Amino acid sequence: MSQILATRDLCARALDAGQPNPWILDGDAAEQDFHFFAPLPAPGATVFTRSTSESPRDGDAGSLLTQILDQHGRLLAEGWTNAAAAVHPNLQAPTTVLARAVESVDEVRGADLLAAHVAAAHGSESLRRFRVRIAVPLAGTARAACSERELQRYTRDGENLADVALTCELPDGTVIARAWATCVV
Repeated sequence: MSQILATRDLCARALDAGQPNPWILDGDAAEQDFHFFAPLPAPGATVFTRSTSESPRDGDAGSLLTQILDQHGRLLAEGWTNAAAAVHPNLQAPTTVLARAVESVDEVRGADLLAAHVAAAHGSESLRRFRVRIAVPLAGTARAACSERELQRYTRDGENLADVALTCELPDGTVIARAWATCVV
């Protein structure tokens, strides 16, 4: 499973059950942004999540920040989303890294297709940032295609990086999601 999908899954499971979950991109959350600082441990390992939320105000949807930490408290990744409703995160909760694979492209959303595309093209371990915006939800069995273009290359903190823009669209040209990724090259 890609680091993006595993991180989003951990962020989603950091919330108490029974409340709206903005990590599941079903139209409620239109934007998510992930930063990766170190690889996630192998499936089955225990990590900790720490979440903070900002309540909606002045027409803003509010936001939710979830950090993933290893057993020593080191920051592995963090995810931010614009939450459509006030959520009540667990302040720090242990959880397990899952190993699950995407069964079929027909069963995943545009954000998942873009995450899978960038992980396959650049390697999950090379990702430093992944930001996605959803334009419209992907309907059940709709087929979508992903495209990518490189925006720039540069060096930061001794790493050679590339910023890429990704688009997920239906055969009729309707854009369902856009993403931007930073990868080590």
